Amino acid sequence: MSLRSIQRALQLTAHISIGLCLIRFAFPRKTPQQKAEITRRWSGELANILNIQIISSGPRPELTPKNQMCLANHISWFDIFALNAIFNSRFIAKADVAHWPVVGSLCKGAGTFFINREKIKDTKRINDSITQSLKQGECITFFPEGTTSNGVEIKPLKTSLLQSIVESQGLIQPIYINYRKTCGAHCQEAAYVDDISFGQSLAALLKADGISVHVHFLDTIRTDGQNRAQLSTQVQTALNYAHQNFMRQLADKRVPPQQQISADLPAATQ
Repeated sequence: MSLRSIQRALQLTAHISIGLCLIRFAFPRKTPQQKAEITRRWSGELANILNIQIISSGPRPELTPKNQMCLANHISWFDIFALNAIFNSRFIAKADVAHWPVVGSLCKGAGTFFINREKIKDTKRINDSITQSLKQGECITFFPEGTTSNGVEIKPLKTSLLQSIVESQGLIQPIYINYRKTCGAHCQEAAYVDDISFGQSLAALLKADGISVHVHFLDTIRTDGQNRAQLSTQVQTALNYAHQNFMRQLADKRVPPQQQISADLPAATQ
């Protein structure tokens, strides 16, 4: 490992320790808005440490969207933090994420819903919990592909959890995510796929010489008068179209109008 990677690893260790302390000692005394701002700053600083530039395009949501469900394609464990650096949300994750080192503890502290997709009853339990949260004005985000990809395709979506946003009559925000190297080429190092461990994935990011994660906010979808199947088709179509457009730009090495997110963020400890 290079000296630069070692320095990043030490910074990352300190930053994670700060994050765990914030969740345990500061969050219980903070308002939801204050916790959202702390999370945004901490996630942005994490991106800076990993030398990942977060770039957004499309109409960005407010810091704490109300009664909104965000659906994004899924490439890396960093996707969660890329989104949290822009807006605050509770996430839905696979049950095994709760047992991941470090990330699991951070997700628990941020109020993540953990679901066992192999159990039908668990889907109903989570749907009920999400519906209640949405009706209370919260924002919920999940990755409907149900797994990560290498970023060169959009997998078929699993959208049983859309029933909760139908019942709360909120908005759906489709989000397309992908990663590039500094040179503009597709970034395979960001993909958390196959049999690589979390440690191997983290090491690959620490060694990488600059990565940009592109977060595209697509047009929102109204849910009134529509059923889950209709909404699922619209989300799949939106993500497929955004992916095709991104890959064309990648081939042409063109960069769309965008806004850098991470560089101007103050430290999370302020």
